[in-house]
Amino acid sequence: MPEALILKTSTVAGSIEGDKPSLHVAYIDDADAQFIAEATEIPESDPTLAEVLVHTGKISQLVPLSAEQFSQDGTASQIAQSVSRALVKRADQAYLAQVAPTPPAVHPPAGLINIDGLTEGNDLVGDLDSLVDLIAELEAEGSTPSHIIVDRPKATTSSGISTPSSISSPNSKPKAPRLRTSSSTRSAGHRSANSKPAPPITPASWAQAPPTPSPCCSRCPSS
Repeated sequence: MPEALILKTSTVAGSIEGDKPSLHVAYIDDADAQFIAEATEIPESDPTLAEVLVHTGKISQLVPLSAEQFSQDGTASQIAQSVSRALVKRADQAYLAQVAPTPPAVHPPAGLINIDGLTEGNDLVGDLDSLVDLIAELEAEGSTPSHIIVDRPKATTSSGISTPSSISSPNSKPKAPRLRTSSSTRSAGHRSANSKPAPPITPASWAQAPPTPSPCCSRCPSS
């Protein structure tokens, strides 16, 4: 399942078998480098050698089928695709948000947002400044952020704040996009750079005489 988020955004440190094994992964805390004068003895560095214990878990799905069902054309491929989607979805959920087990239990392992010691940024409200600040903070700590994982798109209110309650249902009809402009910039046709802003168009004036577009360049057809 190469499309699984855990395989796209993590480092594969080893291959293990079983439903609840653990893996010791070695890592090194870098020692500081320094300037040294020519022909001077270079002092030895002593990087900290350590390891982290990574607990794993097994995700599975069993779909019982009758011989008659399985013999139908397309059944095997459709079931295989369904199982693959289910496993990827559950693996992604566990990778990001699995609740930490109650000690002394260690399985299933906690998701990223439930691991202690993570560097957290502020909520995104109106702009991406908090995200930029978080990336800068991570880089200052020696990290190299490689992925940005976002939640599913949410509808936006007039104030620019995402609200889950404003998401339309799958069965609702999509609404046409609306372009918000001020009354001084509304125009029914083209306008040249030197022309004055057209007055706001009211229903009454539109009913009397629709405005005639004026050519703004050589490519626009004149009336």
